Parts: sequence; structure tokens; C-alpha cells
Amino acid sequence: MSDWAPKVFWSEVSTAETDGFFEVLLDSRRIKTPAKAALRLPTQQLADDVASEWRAQTDKVDPAKMPMTRMANSSIDKVTPQLEAVQDAVADYSGTDLICYRATHPQELIDRQNAGWDPLLDWVEHAFSAKLEKTSGLMPIAQNPKDLALLKAQIRDFRWQGSMIWSVFQDLL
Repeated sequence: MSDWAPKVFWSEVSTAETDGFFEVLLDSRRIKTPAKAALRLPTQQLADDVASEWRAQTDKVDPAKMPMTRMANSSIDKVTPQLEAVQDAVADYSGTDLICYRATHPQELIDRQNAGWDPLLDWVEHAFSAKLEKTSGLMPIAQNPKDLALLKAQIRDFRWQGSMIWSVFQDLL
């Protein structure tokens, strides 16, 4: 493996709003993703976070110290071209999420799972009107298709957030 890394060539990092998106500029030049797409971000806060990562680079660019930039790049380059399939995969995952599957013993673990995970299930039901069923053990249960459809519709409304979630999942695999 090579130790080569691109050198820092810029002296100023800034952000700019363009057509309702936010961009990070290096010496007034727009950052592009590895696939050469424009790095257009949905919020000023995210642009500020990415800009901070670029400002923190010193002699050489270290992508390992730029998690927000990496996630944004992945979202744009990898997720956007297959957005509907990714949204479907994230929505389908909700039907098998581990928070729905609880331990059968010891009681201390059952109590900790209930205390930590029931509020998440309650939030999903309150925020999205989707009730995910829970079970004890690891045998699969079928979630109500209507509830899964409600979640899928919500994920479609959260285009950028859903793609960031997918990027995180892929980084964990």
C-alpha cells in the first residue's frame, strides 16, 4: 500500500449557497467528489462541518480524518445513482431491525432492552404512525405491510438522510 496522499494546495476554505444547495470552496473552487460530481450539500450546517474537515488538513489530505466528507461523497457517488433501490433496502431493513427482537433471558438484559429500545419504537409509532411489532427470540416475525409502507414513504421524503444512513451501513460492513 502506498503512502502517497494529495498535498494541501489551498489556503482558504469557504462555503457558498448555490441553487438551494451548499458547497465547500477551496480558494473559491468547488470541491468535487471522487466521481467528479459537484459536492452539493443540503444544509449549511453540513457544509460547515465538511469545510471544517478541509480546514483541519495540514500538509497532506487524510481522508480518514474526514468522515463527513466521505459520507457526503458516498451519498452522491454511490447512493444517488441507485436512490430508489437504497431507499427500499433501508425501509426493508426496518422490518427486521434488531430493536424488534428481544432476549428471552436474563431478566436484566430484557429490562435494559425494554428501557433502551421501547422509546425508539414508540417514537417511530408517534412520528410515522407505523407500529413495529416486537418479539422474544430470533425467529423472524412479519411486520404489518401497511406499517412498512408508511416507513418507506417517510424514507422517500428524507432523501439525503436516507442516503447518509445507507453510507454508514456500508462503512460498517
